[in-house]
Amino acid sequence: ADYVEHWPEALEAYFWIDALSVDQHAAGPGKEKDARRWATLFGRAIREMGQVMVVATPFANPAPLQRSWCLWELFSALRRPGTRLELCMPTSERARYEAALREPRALRALADTFGVIDVGNAKASIRAD
Repeated sequence: ADYVEHWPEALEAYFWIDALSVDQHAAGPGKEKDARRWATLFGRAIREMGQVMVVATPFANPAPLQRSWCLWELFSALRRPGTRLELCMPTSERARYEAALREPRALRALADTFGVIDVGNAKASIRAD
């Protein structure tokens, strides 16, 4: 409901939730070929959607920006010119986000959060990811 208030088009949108489509935790030793196959299929599906919504909670350090597969999905989406990227957050987080934007160092704080993503430090269930 929070998202529909700020994005009314969501009522007519289709949502694809990666973890509900494929068990990403089923990969493991000896399954690298299968992982590459899924990466190819995921990448194609994500690029064809044309829009990605990132649930940015908590806004100051969004969990998806700390997960290797989430970062890979964002990378895949942004490889397609014209892909729309939406940051979404619950109303309570949005209020904190909007208050933070009114602070004197707001742009610096945003750059610190979103401009310094280190894939090498991203978390993954499987170390090789």
